[in-house]
Formats: sequence, structure tokens, C-alpha cells
Amino acid sequence: MNQNWNDQTVYRKSSDVVARKIAGEYLLVPIKNRVVDMQQLYSLNELGEYVWSSIDGEQNISQIVAKILEDFDITETEARKDLNDFLKDLIARNLIETI
Repeated sequence: MNQNWNDQTVYRKSSDVVARKIAGEYLLVPIKNRVVDMQQLYSLNELGEYVWSSIDGEQNISQIVAKILEDFDITETEARKDLNDFLKDLIARNLIETI
């Protein structure tokens, strides 16, 4: 996947983010010092929402890829690229962390 993780890497969500579905849109809302950072709202597409729900501190990358392949009509190459890009973005925004 990337230089910082492999198929056995497990992530958990940061305690500084909440997820909310508002008007049909799934949003990640960063919270710092109990204050919502409205400049950093992060909107998820269907696959992003699916992956976000799979980041549970228990499933590793390989298991998440397998679930994506079961439920979405994409190739393994596409699934891995999309997951890689999404994880890189979540890490850069401090929304997830490795266990």
C-alpha cells in the first residue's frame, strides 16, 4: 500500500473527530478543545463512508480491501488505490491513527 503501512496495519478513528450524516451527506467533523473546526469539515462519498465505518481498531487493511471487493464492483487494484489515497488523506488530517 504505502511506505507507512502494510496489509496487516490496523487503524482506529481519532477521538478528536465525530461523524454525522446531515441532509444525506456523511461528514467528518474535527473537534479540538471541544470546539468544532468548521474549516476542516470532510465530506465522504459512498466508498469513503464504507471505509470509515470499517476503521474500527480491529480490521486490518487486508480485511478492509476484502470487504470492499465483496460489496463494490471494482477491481482489487482500484480498491487498493482508493483505500491508499483515502487513508493518506485521513492520516494527513489526523483523523485516524495506527494501533
